[in-house]
Amino acid sequence: MIYVYISPLHIVTLILISIIFIIDWLTKVLIYIFLVNLMLLPGLLLYKEEAKDKDMRQPQIIKEENRHAKKMLTANEIVLLWTPYIQNSMALSLQEYSKLINEDKTLEPIINLARDIRENGVQQCRFF
Repeated sequence: MIYVYISPLHIVTLILISIIFIIDWLTKVLIYIFLVNLMLLPGLLLYKEEAKDKDMRQPQIIKEENRHAKKMLTANEIVLLWTPYIQNSMALSLQEYSKLINEDKTLEPIINLARDIRENGVQQCRFF
């Protein structure tokens, strides 16, 4: 990367030195090198950056012995798992409280069913 900044500076310096010492053929060669460097260097750097980006975007191939390894979750997947986990946990707490203060015994099976459904949701979120 430092070549990008140093090479044009060195070439221009060599051109000026060759002009001062009146070395005509060296000046022409250095000017050609400078122009080629100026035209090819940006394309080369862009190619390198695109290759890095492509490697980063390419999914990692899981080897046969590592196929049981845990996959890292993206931020969006974490949010999609975290939100129902919090909602189900809060609903479980509210249902436990409503079970404690419930005076009507006919509502108890409904509260238990709702609690079981929420517990199942919490367990599914914990699985991931």
